[in-house]
Amino acid sequence: MDLKAEILYQYPFPIAVAYLNADNAREAIAGHDQRLRLFEVTLKYLSSIAIAQYLRDRLEDPNVKQVLRGLARPSLGQWNGFLREILNAYRRTNRLERMFVPGLFDAYHKKRQDRPAMAQAYNEIMNFLDERANSATMSLALRQFCDAMINYRNKTVGHGVLNQYQCERMNEALFAALEEMLGHLDFLQEHRLVYIEDVRVRRGSYTHEMMSFMGSTPPARMKEAYVTEDQNEYRVEEQLYLCARTENVPVLSLHPLVIAWQGDILFLNESERERGIEYLSYTTGQIKKPDRLLEDFKEILGFLLGDEVLEPSFERLRQQAIAPQAGSSALYERGREAFDDQNWATAIQLLGQIEADDANYADAQVQLKESVRQQDLLDRYNAAQAMMAQRQWDQASGALQELAKEQPGYRDVAGLIETVRAEKAHEASLQQLYTLARDALQTGQWERAYDLLRRLHELRPDFRDVGVLWAQQERLHSLYDQAVEAMTAQRWVEAQTVLRQLEALEPGYRNLASLRQRADQELEAEVQLATWYNEARSHIALGEWDQALELLDRIHDRHKGYRDVADLIGEVRAKILIACPRCGTLTPSGHQFCAKCGSPIRFWVCWRCQSPVPESRKFCGKCGAPRQEPAVVSCPRCGHRNPRGRRFCGRCGYELKRS
Repeated sequence: MDLKAEILYQYPFPIAVAYLNADNAREAIAGHDQRLRLFEVTLKYLSSIAIAQYLRDRLEDPNVKQVLRGLARPSLGQWNGFLREILNAYRRTNRLERMFVPGLFDAYHKKRQDRPAMAQAYNEIMNFLDERANSATMSLALRQFCDAMINYRNKTVGHGVLNQYQCERMNEALFAALEEMLGHLDFLQEHRLVYIEDVRVRRGSYTHEMMSFMGSTPPARMKEAYVTEDQNEYRVEEQLYLCARTENVPVLSLHPLVIAWQGDILFLNESERERGIEYLSYTTGQIKKPDRLLEDFKEILGFLLGDEVLEPSFERLRQQAIAPQAGSSALYERGREAFDDQNWATAIQLLGQIEADDANYADAQVQLKESVRQQDLLDRYNAAQAMMAQRQWDQASGALQELAKEQPGYRDVAGLIETVRAEKAHEASLQQLYTLARDALQTGQWERAYDLLRRLHELRPDFRDVGVLWAQQERLHSLYDQAVEAMTAQRWVEAQTVLRQLEALEPGYRNLASLRQRADQELEAEVQLATWYNEARSHIALGEWDQALELLDRIHDRHKGYRDVADLIGEVRAKILIACPRCGTLTPSGHQFCAKCGSPIRFWVCWRCQSPVPESRKFCGKCGAPRQEPAVVSCPRCGHRNPRGRRFCGRCGYELKRS
């Protein structure tokens, strides 16, 4: 069975229901409130167990009796104080093994590193409370987590401090931490919470009908009743009890700290009124004020006040209980609490005020000396971290080495030392890359320098002047690409402008000189073409077709596809008139044949038959001779003209090769 199922089905009813409500809450702010309720009900349940144990054992401890006066009007912080002081009292008197739940002390006080979710939530809470972002606690006690949660709850609940976004950010961490906390409190499922519904006496035996308040389902009557013949084992009806481990025998009464009310569980709550007491349901949020329980509370307050009781009325007892008490014992306890919380500055301040005649003076001096030493270690630790933040690796390494030597295993010093070593090695590799990049820049290896600076910038942009160098090289690289693109597209003016910018930044960049030369030449040629084009346009406007055609043909030979030159050539040729060589009729030069007689306007004369042939044809239409006269060899005997390559004369048969 996974942890969620265990909590829902095997943990005490108020905790299981609060967990279910927190898990099912979908709206951010409501979900945040449900998580805080789950924490409160768990803390009050644990404190109630400890208080019930102390009241049953009637343990005389002045510190605990002083703290328990807060039951007259208990705040959430006081519930945490009840639990802490009672557990400390049982530790001081070596009675931990006699507790009903022996594992409660270790669960609350012992620091553990296997609580990652609680540690994460604790760090986020501390960052929120202290308005910082560097809390990195890894080892955590439940006591520390409770202190942080109480401070967080007091600062946020009912003050509108958190908006929906902040609640969404905290909800996941809080729920994971509370679930992990309950997982470490697995003893809660070993002691069944039962309600004595009725007690019947028959033939000298007492039969206790019980209802089980375990799991998130509604309570149900247990099939097996608790039966005893011993009058000392009689249990009071209409009270909640914890059963012994693995047995359905009610042993520890939680009354009147926790009560059952119409199928629900209610906890003693901080009363807002001057008279009476009140109970809070964490399931429904309802508040009940059962005055019938005042006598039970008078008995508790009477035990706590002892000889100080002046008047038996409940209100008088409450006023006496909540009255401030003087004495250095509370000062020592506060100092010891700060010592346990590793709040060394506060511990030094409080423990230093303990007088020499105080019973706790000797212990206070020991703890004060240790607090001073630990505060010194903490100051040096923070200084080392500041050096690391400023990348002063050698100084940080020396400071951390001293800390590790003075107190092995101090915090995460060993890990920080390894981090410093890794950073120093990383710094050395960055320096090597930087040197190579600088050399490449000095020797004009621009592409290599660009790649090296890009790698450096990706690894650490703030290393030395890498940011400036990279920005410069990226600018040069970008301009170079723009110039090449413009030249490829034959946008020579744009290319020349970009190349001038590039030259102003870095005259020796790559093949800038050759690009400038080519761009200048091409731009000059483009200017010449534009001049010819404009002149051709002027001749066309004046009807000077021959001059226009000459210029257009010149442009076409230099740059095919230049503007609309091809179209203009066709238009101009259509305007020029040529006389037909046969009939003299004037015909446009673009025509191949005379419109009157059909003779070719532009022709060549066949070398064989002397017939005119249109200029577009390659062979004579009359004799089939090619346009160019082939090379011939004359026969020395008969004079016949034979094509070159013949061995014998085509007329007389004379061997041409011999001649």
